[in-house]
Amino acid sequence: MELDLDHQLGLYVGTYEMELNAFWRRICREGYTAFDCGSNQGYHSLAIAKRTHAQVVAFEPNDVALGLLRRNLRWNEGLAPYVSIVEALVGAPGDPRSGAVTLDEVAFGPTAGCVPDLVKIDIEGAEAEALAGARQLLNSRRPHMLIETHSAELEQECLMILAEAGYSPVIKHQRLIGRENRSQVHNRWILGLGTDRPA
Repeated sequence: MELDLDHQLGLYVGTYEMELNAFWRRICREGYTAFDCGSNQGYHSLAIAKRTHAQVVAFEPNDVALGLLRRNLRWNEGLAPYVSIVEALVGAPGDPRSGAVTLDEVAFGPTAGCVPDLVKIDIEGAEAEALAGARQLLNSRRPHMLIETHSAELEQECLMILAEAGYSPVIKHQRLIGRENRSQVHNRWILGLGTDRPA
């Protein structure tokens, strides 16, 4: 992958978000499809595709990140066929932002091609809006969920939406030793186990 080692050294040496490794191993099963909301340069999209050998839909609206994502897919030609890109913001129904899509539209709309078994959301403060646009998905498919949050208020809002859909979400804190240097004071993950499909 094309990495900025000044800021992404953890990706290179394998320490990036180690706190989540056990959860990823549990939910990434062969044949499981995924939505990666906030794909950025494609690290999670590629990692999921490598483990599941199934479709991953990578949502990314940022032009710079999209360029990195496409280059990283070219350098991983064995995994690239599993990853499809949606160049759009993810939001709630009726989102006024130009080109915004909901997860329900992508999963169940007229051009739908993938109803995910797992969903990762890290979209810089719009996570609750993404969940609001995934009500049908949460209630019918019940995918495994991994959501990164950067404020206590956002975290509580996301927890409430997941609980209303029947999840029993838990909070995962950053590790105490060897923590990553992050600018946000509040940086935690919400983990929600969904319904496993037969292997």
